Amino acid sequence: MKIMSILNRLAPKEIVRTCKNAMMDLRYGGFSGGSTRNLSPGANDNVSTDYAIMPQLFAGRISSRDVLVDIGCGSGRVINWWLSQGFTNRIYGLEQLQDAGESTRQRLRNFENVTIIVGDAIASIPDDGTFFYLFNPFDEPTMQRFVNRLRTLAERTQITVLYYAPVHINVFESDPFWKVEQLDILIPQAGHFLDRHKRFAVVKRAH
Repeated sequence: MKIMSILNRLAPKEIVRTCKNAMMDLRYGGFSGGSTRNLSPGANDNVSTDYAIMPQLFAGRISSRDVLVDIGCGSGRVINWWLSQGFTNRIYGLEQLQDAGESTRQRLRNFENVTIIVGDAIASIPDDGTFFYLFNPFDEPTMQRFVNRLRTLAERTQITVLYYAPVHINVFESDPFWKVEQLDILIPQAGHFLDRHKRFAVVKRAH
């Protein structure tokens, strides 16, 4: 069982944090934590966002009119949190890895407002998306292609991009089309977190 193999490798404080995450996961049909290797060109490994930081990322930033898109949704933990907050918005999860995407689609199949799309995330961006979440899913050249695609959407409607661990935020910052706000985040004391996990960015069209 995936959760047991993870717990066996953890220190006591981290076991508590992981169990809290897993309890929320189980409300939505199965464990959604851990990380998954992604060897596809341009893609980074898939890592789950910790529930403890999600209120800092999302609270007050999503309206009832937004169409939510999780870029590289993996096992769907962010979608779990959106559902737990009572959002009835249209939600898309985009996942390149076939097994992860199909598993998440099956687990969330009873939520009519959730659609999981398996395949290339840039090619699969829904035209009606207005709020995009990403947790450092791409290398820099792929991020540039992603931003170019988003710009075509932002030219006709207002969108928000919430970019956690924004390693390649320079791609947005170098283009005056975008307005970028970088913010600090408090991370759990227990856990394997890097300096990049202490930051996120909110990106919108400049004008």
